[in-house]
Amino acid sequence: MRADVTGSDDRMADISVRTRLLDLPTNTRPSYIEGLPSFFVRPPTPEANTRSPRPEPLRRLRIALAPGVPVRHRFSRREPWPRSRTEPEEHMINTSALRAQPTLVGKSVRLVPLSAKHTDAYFAAALDEEIRRLTGTHRHLTYAQAQEWCESRAGHTDRLDLAITATEDGRFLGELSIYAVSPENESAGYRIALSSIEFTGQGLGREATQLVLEYAFERIGLHRIWLYVYAFNMRAITVYRSCGFSVEGKLRDSLQWEGRRHDALLMAVLRDRHRTK
Repeated sequence: MRADVTGSDDRMADISVRTRLLDLPTNTRPSYIEGLPSFFVRPPTPEANTRSPRPEPLRRLRIALAPGVPVRHRFSRREPWPRSRTEPEEHMINTSALRAQPTLVGKSVRLVPLSAKHTDAYFAAALDEEIRRLTGTHRHLTYAQAQEWCESRAGHTDRLDLAITATEDGRFLGELSIYAVSPENESAGYRIALSSIEFTGQGLGREATQLVLEYAFERIGLHRIWLYVYAFNMRAITVYRSCGFSVEGKLRDSLQWEGRRHDALLMAVLRDRHRTK
C-alpha cells in the first residue's frame, strides 16, 4: 500500500492522507508512518480489535453564563452562535408626556405652554440688552418671527416650550425649553431665559428649573439633561449647581461679545443626582 505524497506541493494534503492512515491497525500501517511527529500519532488500539477506533464524542462548548441565563444557551455544533440583535431596544422615555404640554405650578411661578398670547411679552424680552448679553444673542428678532415662534410651539410634540408666569397675577416672567430630546439615549437639552433683569435674584429661575426637571425626570423618564451657560454668568451657574448640575466641559472662546471672547460651560444633571438634592 503506497500513500507517499511527499513530492506534492500541497502539504495539507500530505498531512490529511497520513492522518487517515493512522486509523489503521498497527500491524498494517506503512513503515514510514512511524517517523511522523508524536502529535500525529494516536494511541495504538488493541491488536484484537480489527475495526477502526470510533472517534470520541464531540464535547459541547460551555461558556460562562451570567446569573439567570437559561442553560439552553450552552452552544454545540447543533446550536449556532447567536447573532447580534437588530431590533430596536425598548426605552423608558414617555413621549406622550412631551405631547401633553403640561401646566406646572409652584409657590411663586406657574409654567404654562408657550402660545400666541405670549407674543408681545416674548418680543419685548428679546429687546432687553442685558438679557441678550447673558444669553449671547446676536440676532435681532422681529415681531413677526416672535409671533410665528409662539404660535407654532403647540405643533412641536418632540420638545417642551413653557412660559414662566407669576402665580398671583399671571405676569410673563420668561420662558424655558426642553429640546433636542434623544429617546435612544434618554437625554435632552435645557435652556431658560427670564424676560428682564429685574426678575433675577428672587429664586424664580431656580423654582422654574426645579419644576421642569422633576417633570422631565419623573414623567418623561429622561436620564440626563444638559445645558450651556457662559462662564461670566456666575448667577446662573450658581442656580444650576443648586439644582444638581455639574460642569462637564468647557467650550473655549465660543462667544465674542463687544470685542471680547468668552468661554461657555457644558453642565449636566442625572436623574439620580437630582433625586438626592
